[in-house]
Amino acid sequence: MVKKSKNLIVVFFLVWGFLAFGKTALAANIDIGQEFLLGPGKPIGAVFGTLGSLVTVVLRLLFAMGALAAFIMILVGSYRYLFSGGDPKGAEDARNTITYAIIGMAVIILAFVIVRLIGVFLGYRIV
Repeated sequence: MVKKSKNLIVVFFLVWGFLAFGKTALAANIDIGQEFLLGPGKPIGAVFGTLGSLVTVVLRLLFAMGALAAFIMILVGSYRYLFSGGDPKGAEDARNTITYAIIGMAVIILAFVIVRLIGVFLGYRIV
């Protein structure tokens, strides 16, 4: 019981610290400079400007790739179900594939919503 309350207190102060001081600590205004090049004569700082804009692009890419992967798995599961040929094991595996793909899509959507809410709460447009 004591360990649980200690963990709860630590989590509370971590969350409070992030919410109270997080706006100044976020990477939205950190200049990423001219050291890293995306191509010949094209520094990363000229394209993205700040670390916050780079993180935004990476998050958008990750969300899109996750959604695409979930959609492809739904199609694969549907194909497997369609061609299971009455085999109960094959049909069950196909249903599981579709179910897990839908759960994955729901997790991706929930993560997107949480990131958006954090951005709105902190006053930044993250994604």
